[in-house]
Amino acid sequence: MTVKRLKTIEYGKYYIAVAQHPDKVEFAVYYSGKNSKPKIKSFFYSTLEEGEKSIQSDIQVLEKAKKDSRDTDNFPSKEEFVECLNYLLDEITDNQLKMLVAHAKKPDRKIYAEELAEITGYKDLGGANMHYGDLGHKICNFLSYKPKEENNNVPVWTFVIASGD
Repeated sequence: MTVKRLKTIEYGKYYIAVAQHPDKVEFAVYYSGKNSKPKIKSFFYSTLEEGEKSIQSDIQVLEKAKKDSRDTDNFPSKEEFVECLNYLLDEITDNQLKMLVAHAKKPDRKIYAEELAEITGYKDLGGANMHYGDLGHKICNFLSYKPKEENNNVPVWTFVIASGD
C-alpha cells in the first residue's frame, strides 16, 4: 500500500496536503503557519477532482460548526481559544506572552493595565495597551471574531482577552 503525495493547497488559514491512497484521495487539513501543526481533519474522496470540488465547502462546514458552538454573544469557545493560541504561539511576542500568563494567573482573571505595563517594563500604559491590543487583534483575526466594544468606531481588540470590568 503506497501513498503518493500529489500536491499542497493553500486555502485561507489552511494548508491542505493531498495524497493518493490505493482506493481514495486524502485531503489532510492543517493550519498554515511556521510550525508543523497537528492535523485538524482528513477528508477522503473517490477522486482528486471530487476532492478539489468539495474541500472548500467541507472546510466551510467545519468552520460553521465551530461558530455554531459559540454562545449567544458569538464569543469564541474555550476550545477555539486553545486552538488559536497553539496556532499563534510563534507570533506572540515575549511581552505579550508575559501579559497573557500574568492575566491568566490572577484571581478571577482580573488584571489592571498598570500591572501589565509593570510586568513587561513599559513606562506607561500606552505600550502595554498597544501590545495587548495587538495580541487581541491577532486572536480576533484567527477566530473571525469582532468585539462589540468600540472606541471611535474601531474595535477594542483587548475585549477578546479581557472585559474591562
